[in-house]
Amino acid sequence: MNNIKACRVCGSDNTYQFNLSLPRLLSPYLYRSNNWHNRFCQDCMAVSHYPKEAKNLVKYADSSYRKEQSNARPQSPISLPWSTITSLRSKHISKLLKGTEKFLDIIKDKSISLLDYGGYNGFTSYGLKSYLDINRIIIADLDPNGLSIASALDMETVNLSKYKANEYTKEDIDLCVCVQVLEHLEKPSKQLLHIISKNCSKIS
Repeated sequence: MNNIKACRVCGSDNTYQFNLSLPRLLSPYLYRSNNWHNRFCQDCMAVSHYPKEAKNLVKYADSSYRKEQSNARPQSPISLPWSTITSLRSKHISKLLKGTEKFLDIIKDKSISLLDYGGYNGFTSYGLKSYLDINRIIIADLDPNGLSIASALDMETVNLSKYKANEYTKEDIDLCVCVQVLEHLEKPSKQLLHIISKNCSKIS
């Protein structure tokens, strides 16, 4: 098993363990059971989740990561608390980009192409399209359900269980975003450098 004291994002051991046991009623995606070690990095402020047993390893390619663990009682109506959060994310990201001189130079004379690495259902990038002049969105993810939603919203998709993003997108991408993804990667810095070098020679 990996060093559970190390931050998944920056590799630092300057972390501490904390409990994340919010009620499941608030949101199933905010819930982490006692089967996980949760650590906060004091260097880069990322949160890492480590399974206590190998059987708890997360599988992303079959959508089991997002399924409820118990069907013992009738399920409540579907809750979409993240739709509001995603909308706010899109607005915040667009503000950050518009405050970047390099980005403004790139979009000055044309609409842009965007690669959303780990974008799940594409809602963040779909929201970005309302703030920025984006003519092409590519969602790269492992989850087939999320990719189906993105495709239904007329976005291109890359199934990362079958292809690497750079094998699909041969030409340069103007903008690459990676939102709420780093904590799921074992070596995020290596993966991000690979994505940028292959796809995003202009801005990331």
